[in-house]
Parts: sequence; structure tokens; C-alpha cells
Amino acid sequence: MKRRRDVKKIKKAKCPECRSILTRVSDSRPCGKYMYRRRRVCDACKYRWTTYEIPSETWKLFQRLKKLENIVKELNKAIESNEGLNES
Repeated sequence: MKRRRDVKKIKKAKCPECRSILTRVSDSRPCGKYMYRRRRVCDACKYRWTTYEIPSETWKLFQRLKKLENIVKELNKAIESNEGLNES
């Protein structure tokens, strides 16, 4: 039996002008190391706009890194306050 992969629901980009979900990507390019610049077009009103997107894998790694940085900050604060108590 084939295993089913985790399928994420991808939100369709809504047109900022008419709020239609009938949109498409007309151009997609890497923008920096971790982002993509996408040029989008609304099929209903022909409005064009640009979105900057971060892939979900990169975003998950970024969130994990931020959590680890916060833990290190809190540990450093705890060590400093503990050293202050020992000096008294």
C-alpha cells in the first residue's frame, strides 16, 4: 500500500484589488538566499502585484533558530542573576 504524503493546504493568493482567487504567477525568481519574488496577475481584473515568499522548510528552520536563541538568552540571564546572588 502506498503511503500518503503529508499534504498541506496551500492558500490561494487573493487579488488585493477585487479579492478574486482567480490568480496566477506570471514570474518567479529567487530573491536573496531564502526568498522568492513572485509576480502575480489577477485573471478577473488583470491587476498585477508582487509577493515575497519564504519556503515552509526555511521558515520552520528560522522559527527553530529563533526559539534556540531565546533559550540561550534566558539561560544567560539566569546565570548572571545566579552569579549576583553568590557574590552577596
